[in-house]
Amino acid sequence: MRMLPLVLGILVSSSSFADSDYDRWLKQTRTEYSQYREATDREFGDFLKESWQAVGMEVPRELDRTPKPRSVPDAPISASEPITSTPTVVIAPLPQATEPVLDTIPDEPQETVLAETALVRVDFFGHALNFAVPTNLNDGYHGSPTGKGIAAWWNKRAEVPYKDLANQIKTEARQLQLNDWGTVLLIQHLATAIHNDYNSQALLSWYLAVRCGFDARVAYNQNIYLLLASEQPLYGITYLTVNKRAYYALGYAADGRYDPPRGRLFTYERQHENGKQALDFSNSERFVAAGRTEMRNLDFSFNGSSHSIQLRIHQQAAAYLNLYPQLDLSYYIEAGLPMDLGRDLLNQLKPLVAGKSELEAVNLLLRFTQTAFAYETDEQQFGRENYLFPLETLYFRASDCEDRTILFSWLVKNLLQLDVALVTWPGHVAAAVAFHGNVDGQGWTVGGKRYVIADPTYINANAGYSMPQFATAKPAVQPI
Repeated sequence: MRMLPLVLGILVSSSSFADSDYDRWLKQTRTEYSQYREATDREFGDFLKESWQAVGMEVPRELDRTPKPRSVPDAPISASEPITSTPTVVIAPLPQATEPVLDTIPDEPQETVLAETALVRVDFFGHALNFAVPTNLNDGYHGSPTGKGIAAWWNKRAEVPYKDLANQIKTEARQLQLNDWGTVLLIQHLATAIHNDYNSQALLSWYLAVRCGFDARVAYNQNIYLLLASEQPLYGITYLTVNKRAYYALGYAADGRYDPPRGRLFTYERQHENGKQALDFSNSERFVAAGRTEMRNLDFSFNGSSHSIQLRIHQQAAAYLNLYPQLDLSYYIEAGLPMDLGRDLLNQLKPLVAGKSELEAVNLLLRFTQTAFAYETDEQQFGRENYLFPLETLYFRASDCEDRTILFSWLVKNLLQLDVALVTWPGHVAAAVAFHGNVDGQGWTVGGKRYVIADPTYINANAGYSMPQFATAKPAVQPI
């Protein structure tokens, strides 16, 4: 028994030694990491002093510019008569909520040097957020843009302890379930809350985006512009190419008056060592805005019965989605609706299609998208081409062919579990559905499946019928 205190003493001593050894290792690792960061910043700052080159902005990638019909026809009675067929639609359980998407960029180690901070409030689509911002970041950019001036601005900011602020941004992004684009929007909102002039906002957004791991750069002529790399191709956004990578002018202005760059700009070639992640626009539907909601009543009739869908939609959610750049059409279908809103819509439509054949169910969803919304082209409603997310189509009073096709395709895939293809002509977009049984009408075979036209814009038309002006033209058919 006398050996027990000695053994315990040895164990305690060993444990203390291990803890001490670990503490020394951790301290050494953090020191080396900090030295590496400082060396990287100094090297990058030195590079910025001398390495600016003139680069021409490239013409934005454009979506289909063919004018759309300013009004859409009603289908003749023969195209809208009730049709029955087998098999009967099988409705699977509605999707369950999944875990939030976490920021893939790791948090920074905690600061070892405390910085003097000031509390900055950011109103982010109904969420009131507060950030402790190092006061040195409040100093803006002064004078005309030059490479040496921007390098001096960076080098001054490189001395500022930034890790705690970067971690605050990442923490808020995780809690709000923001994707990469939402995180960059949050950064730009913060920069706008700190600075009044656009050059300072662009530089601070660049600095914070790089600190959060994103492949961001700035370029200048008479003004300074923020540019970001993207995983997905973007449309209607000016960009420049550096080392075969496109960098898009994704600036933000609180008043909506953002003036994109034109002509030639000066920028640098290399990335910052710690900012290499291109933006991924996936999972846009996960963010849930706060603030006021509005009720939408969407009325339609099918086979002599009237129906009303009632949905409560966050106004700020539509405002958030409106700041997305234009992406490929299939992206909007994959994005879908926020979980709560999507379940509400599907739960109200589910009893309306229960017991119906697949064709009847598709025709009911067609009638919903054809007649529950007013029709206007994007140019009429927004003054520009503007693909709408399904939430926006439900929120805005009017929509055009792409918007209805996006919403209809999402409904068919998620409510009826049927495969869908996009059908595109110059100036028009529709959907096509792969039924399990034979359905008459216009269709195309792709990958061994037959897809039958289902046009959510051709008012009162059933599946199988195309608008007369497109019925004989050959479209592109893309399964999604």
